Amino acid sequence: MIKTLLTACALLAGTGGRPCVEPGAAAPAPSPAGARAEKEWTVMVYVNAKNNLDKFGLKDVNEMEAAGSTDKVNIVAELGRKSGNSRYLVNKDSDPANITSPAVMPLGKADMGDYKHLAEFGRWAKANYPAKHYMLVVWNHGTGWVAKGPGAARGVSYDDETRHHITTPELAMALKDIGKVDVLGFDACLMQMAEVAYEIMPYTDYIIGSEQTTPGDGYPYDKVLAPLTANPGMTAEELGRGTVSAFVEYYNSIHEFGASMSLLRTDKLPELAELTAAWTAAVRTAGESAAVKTAKNNAQRYTNADNKDMSHFVQLASEGAQNAEVRQQGRALSDFIAGELVLAMGRVGGVGLATRGLTVYMPEGSFFDNDYDSLVWGKVSGWVSFARWAQAIR
Repeated sequence: MIKTLLTACALLAGTGGRPCVEPGAAAPAPSPAGARAEKEWTVMVYVNAKNNLDKFGLKDVNEMEAAGSTDKVNIVAELGRKSGNSRYLVNKDSDPANITSPAVMPLGKADMGDYKHLAEFGRWAKANYPAKHYMLVVWNHGTGWVAKGPGAARGVSYDDETRHHITTPELAMALKDIGKVDVLGFDACLMQMAEVAYEIMPYTDYIIGSEQTTPGDGYPYDKVLAPLTANPGMTAEELGRGTVSAFVEYYNSIHEFGASMSLLRTDKLPELAELTAAWTAAVRTAGESAAVKTAKNNAQRYTNADNKDMSHFVQLASEGAQNAEVRQQGRALSDFIAGELVLAMGRVGGVGLATRGLTVYMPEGSFFDNDYDSLVWGKVSGWVSFARWAQAIR
């Protein structure tokens, strides 16, 4: 089972059952539980299993219990299922088959595809389980920026019952409402894109995600969280690097899937946009259409062929260019992505060797996506005009 959308209809089809918590409505606030001591870390996991990932949602919460909350670390999860949602303070246990942590907040049915519900979960977790540092994991199917066909899916957290999902701009709105987190992890496919990262940049210091599809089992939460509970003084960067390492080591050990995972530092994203704008302008001014066409055809691509590994695409286009300035700026941009923006990156199995940690939208055919113009990335990096120019190359 793969956490991605192969077609928009395949995973957006649901029962249509009306939720008890209407789409867009906030879940009820919990009763005050008294002041809790601030811990070192609170890890918040938004587990949307209201789709074909239900068994993996149960498995992953059980993996969280293998680590369990401590006097220094809170592990908090909302598990959304078609039978209803519950929020847990995850306790340590040794039962891999059953969730034994008590539900601290049963919700009934709630729309996991509503960004307002994600925001309410984050606010609730911060208010009830305060900490010096926060990690938020968004768990579900992810599509990055799929732009093929009318109604193409772009975002994360697909709820089969409501047929709603959280779009990229809505994800930024939810994070703004929650307040800044130290680490944002996508336990979902295809989310490690420039378009997504730049939209959410103000609200997190580090982003963990995959350029490729992700196995249904997702993060190995026991192996991700156990080092944190053992060393609660871990920095955000250390937790991010550890998550990437645990993911890669786990899937390498079972030899069943091709996958990737990477860690970005968001304070480098403005420089990414500056370097990109300079390079794309130089390419267009020099008229390096042949080099760009070759790069489009040969750059590392993934389940959605319009999403290319950005560092590899820039490298190929620059190496094939005749203009010296294009080659020089392209080397600087490609090296910056792989060397400074991406702090950690790992590949598993059959994922291409040109996977370097960040994808970008570069359509092979029609651009076919006016919504792209509204993204912050396209406006500041010059990528909208460059991609449309490149799309016209024949």
